[in-house]
Amino acid sequence: MDPSRAITEHRARPVAAAAGVVWDTVMSVGGPGGWGLLDPAWRLRGRLDEAVGGPGMRGRPRRRLKVGDAVDLWRVEELTPGEALVLRTEARMPGTAWMRLQVMPLSADRTLLTQDVVFEPGGPFGIPGRLMWFAELPGHKLVFASMVRDLARDAERRHAEAGR
Repeated sequence: MDPSRAITEHRARPVAAAAGVVWDTVMSVGGPGGWGLLDPAWRLRGRLDEAVGGPGMRGRPRRRLKVGDAVDLWRVEELTPGEALVLRTEARMPGTAWMRLQVMPLSADRTLLTQDVVFEPGGPFGIPGRLMWFAELPGHKLVFASMVRDLARDAERRHAEAGR
């Protein structure tokens, strides 16, 4: 990746749940677990991707994820258990996108969940990639922010249920 060409979005959200619960929630993304309340938008993106020859929504393994696994439009590129999951898109687009979800304990029952989305535009001088990225930017902001919010809410629900 060439950092001088990359476009980055960063989100951080404190979560009222133990880091292990947040991590388990992060590891459940994709496939039948979906991508949060805006999962239909991800599914539409998958159908559009298939229409142009991409992999579309392939699902995910029923076991814990490992490096190399397909997760819908993404592939697990890096995995640090309990800490970080890095997905690289395999969707058809003029460039490459990565999403890093990171879990950082703040206390016994408070965790910081961060999401970094990085896009390296492809094409001559990156122009086609930049045009695509900025055309989709309002949707990206909505979908990715919703994903972080929904992961946090799901982790908080799981944490509360475990305490009962």
